[in-house]
Amino acid sequence: MLLLHTTHILQPLNVGCFQPLKWYHSSCLDWAARSGSKDINKADFMATLEQIQR
Repeated sequence: MLLLHTTHILQPLNVGCFQPLKWYHSSCLDWAARSGSKDINKADFMATLEQIQR
């Protein structure tokens, strides 16, 4: 839980740190859908992350 009126302080983290991760996650889901996978978990994401970065 965040303290009141602190989200504006943390907002740069969303753009600087988490935006690339969101992009890779989206790419991983796209790759999984194209390969016929119906479910993806954290282990699958980490395994496919190396393939996506190429």
